[in-house]
Amino acid sequence: MIWKPLVLGFAVLFSLANAAPSHSKAEHYIVKVNDNVVLQDFMPRLLAAALDAVDDLVKKEESRHHRRCLEKHAEIVKTFEMGSFKAFSIEVLDRRVIDALTNKFPEIQMIVPDELIQYDILDVPNHKDSDLQKRYRIRYPRPNYPRQSTDDTDEDHEDNHEEYHRANPRLNRRCHKPAKTVASTNTTSDSLVLSQKNSLWNLARLSVRDRNLNAVYEYEKNAGYFTFIRFFRKSLLTGVTVYVVDDGLLITHKDFGGRAKWGWSPTSTYGKEGGGHGTHVAGIIGGTQYGVAKNVSLTAVQVLNRFGQGTVSTMLSGIEFVIKDAKKHKGRALVNMSLGMPTGSNIATLIDEAVGTLIKNNIPVVAAAGNTPVDACNTVPAGTDNVFTVSSIDNNDTMDPYSAYGKCVDVLAPGISIRSTWIGSSNSETALMSGTSMASPHAAGVAALLMTQLGSNPTPAQVYAALKADATLGKVKDLKPKTPNAIVHHTV
Repeated sequence: MIWKPLVLGFAVLFSLANAAPSHSKAEHYIVKVNDNVVLQDFMPRLLAAALDAVDDLVKKEESRHHRRCLEKHAEIVKTFEMGSFKAFSIEVLDRRVIDALTNKFPEIQMIVPDELIQYDILDVPNHKDSDLQKRYRIRYPRPNYPRQSTDDTDEDHEDNHEEYHRANPRLNRRCHKPAKTVASTNTTSDSLVLSQKNSLWNLARLSVRDRNLNAVYEYEKNAGYFTFIRFFRKSLLTGVTVYVVDDGLLITHKDFGGRAKWGWSPTSTYGKEGGGHGTHVAGIIGGTQYGVAKNVSLTAVQVLNRFGQGTVSTMLSGIEFVIKDAKKHKGRALVNMSLGMPTGSNIATLIDEAVGTLIKNNIPVVAAAGNTPVDACNTVPAGTDNVFTVSSIDNNDTMDPYSAYGKCVDVLAPGISIRSTWIGSSNSETALMSGTSMASPHAAGVAALLMTQLGSNPTPAQVYAALKADATLGKVKDLKPKTPNAIVHHTV
């Protein structure tokens, strides 16, 4: 929440307008404090100290112009309170103000720059699938890379933060033949089992123990069911809600069948749909034709823009939104995060702790392992405690050579040449994409199906245990060290 009494000249950190850069070159930081700090008591003292620091700098500053700028600026932009996680964003014109605050207040755990990062497109040579010739890489800009407003959203990830996905260069072409969904003669004791004939290989793989690309995908008709109940003039969402923490979502895509909605975004206007990555991920989770859990509610949480840019504060805001929103409806909730960053920096530590607050609030988190062949434990959120982490396989049950690996991986799932929803000239476009970004939503979809069988309020540990218990064992080839030989599976 924004603490209005202490906002000095409110700065809109998340503005996505193409505004001219400020002459003052304000710097933005995230300040995390101890969990026993009462922000309402702490903030006045901190602001007073910040203004004292500004006064000291003004007295030392010989430039009249710089003095005028300094006198104007020490602003609290937003606070973040997620249980024991307490932080705020601050805007200053001089890093020396931050240094003064760090030295004065032992309650401050860490201060990190609210940095902007961006995707770079890199060629991937000699990939065995000639159709997949590019992958997208997130990296930190140079230290002097200017903070800027974006035209879609602000993102945040982190130092040397790398999250990859590979995309077919012939994107935006439609899927050739629509799959048909028909009722099966098989039924369970509590729900009708449906079969999707002519299903894509990745969905078929979830339904069989032995590889069979022509298998029929089976799922319960009512699992994860999405509906609204009118109660005292309010609509209460029931069933399972999957929060897609990504670059946006084309909620009007036909394959979502009206089950996708907006949750949180730094913008209220242009650019909410992002660049397609989040739309593709959401389609795998819950698309009517391309998805695993065909009845779930999908809620977009936009922490990246269509260029893959953003700040730490957008990630914190997105996580904070999920925690608050999940308490508003009667249904179950889980999060998919097809993104990541390396550990080893204060920003990674901060994001790791923020993701942990989701678990503490009883919200399961399914995350992509990462598309660099390194130990997934060295990535956030893949290596975050009590997050369910997914690596990728191809249609031969071979582990993706680009996938992260190790003991922090929980299962593997289809992730190579996955067709799903996309953004294009119509609201029915599809595309092929590859990477652990595509594997993670398969597991998230199965988790959504399982959650309806695990009682009214299953814990993350219960959801993860059910996923592991039903996994297909011993089928993955070219498995990397310490990675479990387990493929996500759903038994109807």
